[in-house]
Amino acid sequence: MQVVPYFGYDRVLADALRARGATVDVLADRPFGSAIMHGVAKLCRPAVLGHATRLYQQQVAAFGRSHYDHVLVINGQTMSSSYLRQLRVDFPSARFTFYIWDSFENKPYAVAALRHYDAALSFDRRAAATHGIGFRPLFYSPEFDLPAGSAADLDLSFIGTAHSDRPALIDAIDHNLPSSARRYWFLYLKAPWVLHYQRLTNRSFRGVPDSMFSYQPMPREKVRDIFMRSRTILDIEHDRQTGLTIRTFEALGARKKLVTTNPDVRNYDFYDPANIQILDRRRPGLDPAFLHAPARELAPALRYRYSVDGWIDDVLGGDHDA
Repeated sequence: MQVVPYFGYDRVLADALRARGATVDVLADRPFGSAIMHGVAKLCRPAVLGHATRLYQQQVAAFGRSHYDHVLVINGQTMSSSYLRQLRVDFPSARFTFYIWDSFENKPYAVAALRHYDAALSFDRRAAATHGIGFRPLFYSPEFDLPAGSAADLDLSFIGTAHSDRPALIDAIDHNLPSSARRYWFLYLKAPWVLHYQRLTNRSFRGVPDSMFSYQPMPREKVRDIFMRSRTILDIEHDRQTGLTIRTFEALGARKKLVTTNPDVRNYDFYDPANIQILDRRRPGLDPAFLHAPARELAPALRYRYSVDGWIDDVLGGDHDA
């Protein structure tokens, strides 16, 4: 099994696959060592594809494999069509699966790449229907399978990348919360220059204090610690997507309540208004009483379905022809 991962969840998937007996090799999505190159890949993808391809070729050669059963590509930010064709020649018996957990509007290159895969899935129900591919929501990893009733000293927390209208929304929510509400905000950016660029091009970043942003990614152990300490998790999806973010499922796994700006959560089998409050992103005020109400336990079958093992069952075991 070869996995081209995204945003650190490669370890979770690789560990779960290895626990099933698979041999797994991992390539990085955006395989660069500098924040500048990561930024260029996001803003001008064609400029980095040649360099990324050379890095991939070196890494695959170092793996020394002559055969893979499966190649799983997640998002494929720097996976060029020409290199995909090369991989198909090099590993002709492998099944190639593509999974996207971003919107096609944010990753337009992904539409043209679909033809190179045997199977393709999206985390977004609407995108899956539009492009005629499989639909499979995201998952929570084992470290977020927390016991019920874990002690909490935070009423509300948010951990995520700063993009779209997130900074302005969190700033508004922060001002609307009662002063007694204990909150924790973590908005991640690759580098300070990204904040300067965003303030020039995105008004949602203007007026938001510098102290709300961090330039070091939060270790997964600390993310888990913040989840454990929180009564409720705040989720703000990208304004150009309808799919549920991974934070939704981590909250589910951690048995925490969720406040989300995504109204499509009503259409999922785990939706329970006792556990999930939907926030209007145009008027982001929430009911403080919800923060202190107890969460309701989810059925074991639903908890399994949205675990990483349930995701692997569906994505690698299902029939999702591209």
